[in-house]
Amino acid sequence: MSIATSWTKTTSILLCLVACKGKTSQSDTSNGSLGEQRLGLCDIYGIEGTSADSLGRGQDGWIQLAKNLGVPIVRPHRSQGHVFSWNVVDNGGESYDFTLTDIVVDTITRNELDLLVTVYPKADLSIEANHRMDVIDLEIEGDPQDYAAFVQALAERYDGDGVDDMPGLERPVDAWEAGNEPYCPSGDSECYDRQYELLQYTADAIHAADPNATVLPAGARPVFMGTAHDQVTGDWMVGEDAEIWQALFDRGALDLVDAFSFHLQVGSTEVHVDDYIEYWREQVGNKPLWITETGVYGGDGFTDTDDPIGWTNDHLQTAFDRDVDTVLWCWWEQIRQRPDLFDALSAFTKQG
Repeated sequence: MSIATSWTKTTSILLCLVACKGKTSQSDTSNGSLGEQRLGLCDIYGIEGTSADSLGRGQDGWIQLAKNLGVPIVRPHRSQGHVFSWNVVDNGGESYDFTLTDIVVDTITRNELDLLVTVYPKADLSIEANHRMDVIDLEIEGDPQDYAAFVQALAERYDGDGVDDMPGLERPVDAWEAGNEPYCPSGDSECYDRQYELLQYTADAIHAADPNATVLPAGARPVFMGTAHDQVTGDWMVGEDAEIWQALFDRGALDLVDAFSFHLQVGSTEVHVDDYIEYWREQVGNKPLWITETGVYGGDGFTDTDDPIGWTNDHLQTAFDRDVDTVLWCWWEQIRQRPDLFDALSAFTKQG
């Protein structure tokens, strides 16, 4: 594929200075990714060093699996999916360099798959970064307007409206999330402020480029504390990961986004998905729900249930019966290795 991968910053910065000033509420325009129940894949691409060469090869495995499974949407993750980052696209020159993001978007959309893009202010794309906690950064370092200009240029390039689009774009990108699994120490209000700032600038910039885009906040880490079960109330105990979201909601986060996304602990079946849905529904009201990380097997093949297929069927049926919009299943390699899991998931893609 031979395409132009650079775009001058000037236009985007001028637009963002006008548009990226915060929203009081979302418009009534329709969002193409909302209202349709879908089972997709997360964790596509690999855990290896990221370069144009590595992104351009070795993708036949998950692409063919996605086609055979019949999933309509995928979410790049791990190091090769972290290319949608400010420091990757903006090296401080006069133009943005979309080389890596174009490869990912072209590979996915050319294969008739929808794409959920995770935007980051900063990411480390080296293979060594996969073993460090600071592989991604969820705070804006530098001028927030410059960050917003990058986000707006990114959304504009892939929205498919014919203005400053990626040459050869065959399928628009209309679903975005502002980072992944934010964390703040309990009671750290300054950290809450920084996380809200990141969400505000990201969401406003995407909507400035594409008012019909579906914007999600960073997917919430598993909110329940696993084995911490209250014997009196019969409920699972909620950990400090719930505190950051209450702080963000108090600051107006739900007014910035079109749907809310949360994660379950992949490979752990102890807490039922219905408990998660009930908890988040109480927090976000009628805001559409996406589960952007779940699965019965971890990356190493671990699961804590003796009936992974029964759990999978119950898990997905409950999620869709409770009106979850989109569920993204992690560790496609485990699906490929287990025909019974493939068949169970395939039954849900064929329902859609």
